[in-house]
Amino acid sequence: LESPWRGAEAYHLYLVAQRQLYEGHNEQAMKTALRLADYEDILDTQTIYSIIALTTYYMKFFMQCSKAFIKLEASPDISEEMRTKFADLALKIFTRNPPRDPPSRTVPCPKCQTKMHDWSIACPSCNYRLPFCVASGRSIFPEEKAGGFPGAEEVAGVLGGSSGIVKCRCCRHRMYTSEVRKLRNCPLCHSRLDAAHYNEAKY
Repeated sequence: LESPWRGAEAYHLYLVAQRQLYEGHNEQAMKTALRLADYEDILDTQTIYSIIALTTYYMKFFMQCSKAFIKLEASPDISEEMRTKFADLALKIFTRNPPRDPPSRTVPCPKCQTKMHDWSIACPSCNYRLPFCVASGRSIFPEEKAGGFPGAEEVAGVLGGSSGIVKCRCCRHRMYTSEVRKLRNCPLCHSRLDAAHYNEAKY
């Protein structure tokens, strides 16, 4: 039942990442952009990995940035001229910046409990694919379900539940209540968000 939504998810996440980047929320933009790697069957390589390279560069996640440039330089779908430009740009970046990521918060995988970065989209050990918040693009972890965000309990109460995560009854996608406090409609399917159209999400 999720496959019909994949196209909508891909373009929605791309637009969310663009908006976050434009508004200067670079960390949020990076987390959203990294998830676009799951949609190579829908978005073209240049679209996906250009925004991943840009957002990871701004956040100084040079290992992730390097991986994005490798994709851009190797893709047969990108013109030779553009691949050469990407290669030249990568050379300028990585001669000054070793391909290393800075330290970041880690959380346990919901399935195997292996520690993973909070910006990950899948567990590096068991490959479990994390669900994501359609309002923010962030991965959803069980430990953040309640009490992790200011106002989460209040909003969830209005919606008829006590969890920090809710699920749209129309498209069945999840979101953090703290991200949808000011929204009247689901960020993905645009159905009205109120007590009648929400389900409390169970992880």
